[in-house]
Amino acid sequence: MASIEKRVGKNGDSYRITVSAGYTKDGKKVKHTKTWTPDPSMSEKKIAKMLQRVAADFERDIELGYQTDNRQTFSEYAHLIEERKAEASDCIADVLLRGGERSQNASPTPKKQA
Repeated sequence: MASIEKRVGKNGDSYRITVSAGYTKDGKKVKHTKTWTPDPSMSEKKIAKMLQRVAADFERDIELGYQTDNRQTFSEYAHLIEERKAEASDCIADVLLRGGERSQNASPTPKKQA
């Protein structure tokens, strides 16, 4: 769940969105933050609605591994890429297998006459 903090400044209000992503090996909490500034013409109700949407999108991005603050190490990034490549190759293999079975059972398509 994302935490939202309103910040009042000389240039208007902004909101700090914080998402926790577990703990490090040392036991420290991993936090990701994002600052969102609403358009000055937005109403309070519209700000609240949009803020919830931005927070949910940010939280989803963090859960999916899209770390916008680039605090991951190269080894963490390499591990993430290896996992995604393995998932992609599994999906491709499934499609090829299904496609091969389908082509054996499918009847030939009639050709259009000119």
